Amino acid sequence: MNNTPNHPRFDLINIVYFLIRWWKKIMLVTLCGAGISVVVALLLPPKFMAQAVVFPSSNGSFAGAYLSEVTSKDKAQDPLAFGEEEHAEQLLQILQSDFVRGSVIRKFKLMEHYEINPTSKGAELKLANQYESNIKVKRNQYSAIEVTVLDKNPQYAADIANAVVAFADTAKREMLRSYSTRALSDMESYLAEKEAYIQVVKDSLNALGEKGIISPDEQVKGLMEQAAIAASHNDQRTLNYIDTRIKSIGALSGDYFRYNRLMVEEAQKMADLRKKYEQAKANTKSEIAASFEVNRAYPPGDRAFPVRWLIVVAATIATFVTTCLVLLIYEQLYLPVKQQLGHN
Repeated sequence: MNNTPNHPRFDLINIVYFLIRWWKKIMLVTLCGAGISVVVALLLPPKFMAQAVVFPSSNGSFAGAYLSEVTSKDKAQDPLAFGEEEHAEQLLQILQSDFVRGSVIRKFKLMEHYEINPTSKGAELKLANQYESNIKVKRNQYSAIEVTVLDKNPQYAADIANAVVAFADTAKREMLRSYSTRALSDMESYLAEKEAYIQVVKDSLNALGEKGIISPDEQVKGLMEQAAIAASHNDQRTLNYIDTRIKSIGALSGDYFRYNRLMVEEAQKMADLRKKYEQAKANTKSEIAASFEVNRAYPPGDRAFPVRWLIVVAATIATFVTTCLVLLIYEQLYLPVKQQLGHN
């Protein structure tokens, strides 16, 4: 093993000699490790894996999808378009939200299913760790979302995976409805104020109409034509009346044009606000899904964990390597030091 007592050297030949010298102990410990790993692998409870795959929708809003015009510049409103990276990240956050987590835990009674005593210390933390360990949500390279569930019951694994996706849709709809309901209430108040203001403008135009101010431009044009006729007949009385009438229209025409302009502007604002109101109202009843289902989770036929042969092989190799290292340290370090101390 050593070329000289003071200068140990370790090469391939020495490795072979080393294994020959210690093969009985190495074999015994390795077999023991393999036997223990077989027992452990057999005792580990099997877990089954189910996976659901969904693509995010580009639009989770009923109003955005069906009550708005879809143009080439606004493809995000297309209800049939797959979402991009931003939409995938949004859906990922919803799938990992407290709402989805809590809904799944309550529906499947995971505290009981994972055999956690709810009165024990740190029960909620244990449940959270089990949830995180068994339920994985991630985005793949195609921007699809994969929901993977491990469970000792294959049917439970599939049901939980599908429920996570379903609760994500529910969460997004509830958020949209909550926002739309608040917006609807604010819009109703604003619409009432707008309608009251428009009625004031209408009343002002009606008051001017009662004074004979209907269309100042056309009225003055007509009066000027009458004045020309009266002047040709030297009808001074008619000319005086027309002059008084034109002055009266001129005095009130500013108000007419101002109210008329306000009426047009407010009517357009009311039309836009009414459209948004209808969209918000539609969103409160929306059932549009937040995602497109690519693969629905089904109960798996074979267990995914543990892979018993892999556990046995890995444990056997680890035992062999560890045993060799321990014996190597024993031979190369411990024995020389012991011999040196013995000589002294």
